[in-house]
Amino acid sequence: MGRIVFETRALSDPWNGEVNGKPASAGTYVWMVEGTDYNGRKFSRQER
Repeated sequence: MGRIVFETRALSDPWNGEVNGKPASAGTYVWMVEGTDYNGRKFSRQER
């Protein structure tokens, strides 16, 4: 099981590639996004 290394609610706040103030290890990272579109419909997507 994995752990969250970055989380934000603002599109203007990108991940800087660090985990606990240190560069993240090379590897495979999964990203997931959840949101609500302009019609009020919820959506989610995940990639690896």
